[in-house]
Amino acid sequence: MFPPEFRFFRPVTWINQFEGEEYYQVGGTATVVLLCGKLFLYSARHVLQKHDGRVLNDAFIPCRLNSRYRLHLGDGVDFSCADPEEDDTALTDVQIHPVESWPEEEPPLEPGEYIDITSYSEGLASPHLFLAGFPKQLNRIAYEGDAQIAEGDGLVIDGLFAGEDETNAGLAFFRSEGLVGLDANGMSGGAVVNNILGNVSLQGVALLGGGAPENDFIRFVTADVLRAMMTKASPKFFPAKDEQAGL
Repeated sequence: MFPPEFRFFRPVTWINQFEGEEYYQVGGTATVVLLCGKLFLYSARHVLQKHDGRVLNDAFIPCRLNSRYRLHLGDGVDFSCADPEEDDTALTDVQIHPVESWPEEEPPLEPGEYIDITSYSEGLASPHLFLAGFPKQLNRIAYEGDAQIAEGDGLVIDGLFAGEDETNAGLAFFRSEGLVGLDANGMSGGAVVNNILGNVSLQGVALLGGGAPENDFIRFVTADVLRAMMTKASPKFFPAKDEQAGL
């Protein structure tokens, strides 16, 4: 089990059909954050738009780890990693969505089940990082009658900041021996964080979760880019009061 502050990430699973029967298939990872009292979900665009012809809320993203109830998301935004000023996704692929509604059956989230990003920290608090996600090989699919849900607590990997990616602006490297031999497919969309005495700060979102098992690194979009993305998206997510009133 993880410390209570590491409950902020969720599996993203898509329903598929095989020989006429439906089942859920792991598709990646998402991270729940809190900004100015409002919940949002960060993930990778290729995770949330995994299947042609499917809408976002066809994916099952649990309200909290191992919950039977799903998050319902509103319209989001995505940006190019290479240039946060461009709306078209070139390299790919962070995507941000507001949590639109919350099921009555679920109690409100507690601290630790989200990351509060109201105050982004400037730079790394420490080069010691953690990567939280749902690698496909370590998670099972549970079948409980008609409620077929993805189970598992995911994986938190201890590692280090290994410098910026000089060939891709806005990306950096997370490096860890814990990645060696791991099929990291499914870690895309996972959070890269600092954890200082139980205080978790978001430092990035993993983009390239797959790759050769011998690799000891994953690329992630840095907090500076995430901050620029959210700043640009704020008029959409936090419209002015006079606009809300129709003035």
